Amino acid sequence: MKAIALLSFFVIVLFSAAVLAQLQYSVNTVLNEKGRSFVKLMITFPGPEETFNFTIKGNVENFNASSNAGPVSCELKNGLITPVHCSLNLTENKRTVYIDYETSSFVKISDRYFFDGDFSLNREIGTIAVSITLPEGMTPAKDIEGIFPSNATMIWNPQGGKVNLIWSLNDIPADRILRFQILYEKLQTSGFQLWYIVFPVIAIVTIIIVILIKKMRGKSKEIVLSVLDEFERKVMDSIIASGGTVNQRKVVQETNLSKAKVSRVVKSLEERGLIEVERLGRTNKLKARKKVLE
Repeated sequence: MKAIALLSFFVIVLFSAAVLAQLQYSVNTVLNEKGRSFVKLMITFPGPEETFNFTIKGNVENFNASSNAGPVSCELKNGLITPVHCSLNLTENKRTVYIDYETSSFVKISDRYFFDGDFSLNREIGTIAVSITLPEGMTPAKDIEGIFPSNATMIWNPQGGKVNLIWSLNDIPADRILRFQILYEKLQTSGFQLWYIVFPVIAIVTIIIVILIKKMRGKSKEIVLSVLDEFERKVMDSIIASGGTVNQRKVVQETNLSKAKVSRVVKSLEERGLIEVERLGRTNKLKARKKVLE
């Protein structure tokens, strides 16, 4: 067991050393609807290098560079091809450089949009992670293979309405061109997608209508009861308190009204359509109509 643990330790150490001996690279690019690319690069060098040169295939704006070791000084010769020369101040423990810039050179617009970004460094790279986010409401073209390299992972955020394409590559030789291409277009809303949008709206409207109906019913009940006189109100209260159905004898007992008075009130309420009267032996069964109970 000790031998296995020791061997595992050495394997981990050797693997970590191999990873640290390689350049680590990440690219995060966000596109807007006007074809502008907002690029962020993060490069971790295997050692404390003093200079770093690379080329951007396009005209560059708002270029910034920094590192976790301090300031980075970069010179650019802006044009269709922009060479970049940076003076670094890295240490053994702080070897990461951050670069961000904007460009309108990566996207060509016609009836569709075509992104063509070259992120080559002309360096051996251990791992590279590339993320490209399309503008809101746009998606890769479905009728042709419009993504290169084709092994991208596509993630769609329904809330933000944005498609994110992600690549992860390993062991990149210095002469490999790191070029990424996407043919994309405005999202064509299918029937299913339209229903996906419309259904929540219908649900919300339905809930509002139900609430309003309930409120109106409650108000109609208040209006009906408000026009009753003192005796009619007593009889109705007795019927409602009994769950909507009650024996007329019980109403007489609860209201302390005479049988004749209760009979006259019951007849009046029946004529108004507020209650139903059913003969039950020597008495009546009184039942409040639905509109009074709601």
